[in-house]
Amino acid sequence: MESKLLVVDDEVFVRELLAEYFTKLNYQVRTAGSAVEALRQIGLENFHVALIDLRMPDGGGIDVLRAVRKTADDLSIIIMTGYPTVDSAIEAMRAGAYDYVVKPFRLKELDNIVTKAVAAQRHRAEIKQLRERVTELETRLASLRKRENREGVEVGSRRFTIIEKAGEGEPFQIEQPALTGSQRHRIGDVARQDLSYEETVASRREFRDEAVSLVEESS
Repeated sequence: MESKLLVVDDEVFVRELLAEYFTKLNYQVRTAGSAVEALRQIGLENFHVALIDLRMPDGGGIDVLRAVRKTADDLSIIIMTGYPTVDSAIEAMRAGAYDYVVKPFRLKELDNIVTKAVAAQRHRAEIKQLRERVTELETRLASLRKRENREGVEVGSRRFTIIEKAGEGEPFQIEQPALTGSQRHRIGDVARQDLSYEETVASRREFRDEAVSLVEESS
């Protein structure tokens, strides 16, 4: 799959040089001459790597980096500068830059850095997709469990429906059939006397120490 690269620099020569070089290496390259344009393009397309100049008239590369991290946290960003300092290097790395390169740089060395940055971006994107998939599966599983929790249980001559299993020590939600005449039914707390009822529920779900006692009373 073709890798997408964004080159951000206010110097036309730098933009054109890098665009030409990486296009020959089969990258899909976009360029921007300002921080505002960089943010606009990042909002429109999904890039693997962005090469961003540290100093630009309308904002620094680190400012762009911080803004991008709020919406595109898996994008690999490489800060470029012709005015390196220890402080700016530390600030860039703390803000989440993949690397910090100093101009003038050798194009082959920059290519190696960009290649590794692309691999790192793809890895982060895969992890993100896996996490989203796990979340989706957990949501579906919770839905299935909730559906399974609505089960019918025969107690004597009457049928009751467990709407939802509660946590340990909490009461169950029970849907009772309509009562007629002078019959009255009550839901007891926890009982272990009715072994057949406990086995019925335990055979379908995790039903360990708790059971429901349904007692029919007639007057």
